[in-house]
Amino acid sequence: MTDKARKIMKKMKKWERLNNPARDRILSDFNQSTLDPVGPVGGDQGMKILSEMNELGDQHEEFVKSLPPRVDVV
Repeated sequence: MTDKARKIMKKMKKWERLNNPARDRILSDFNQSTLDPVGPVGGDQGMKILSEMNELGDQHEEFVKSLPPRVDVV
């Protein structure tokens, strides 16, 4: 675990006791800090990305269908 993640986890544990909106804000800030900057996509590149996203969605659906039924243990 990186130092940055360790600091964030400490903040989360501290704020978890107090209120959830603050914890959600910390998580959101962390998630935003780990994302790459994006810019506009156009033309053929945009169509390529859309087709790849559709393909990934199809693969995800096939994977979910292949899972065995969930069994709840009491």
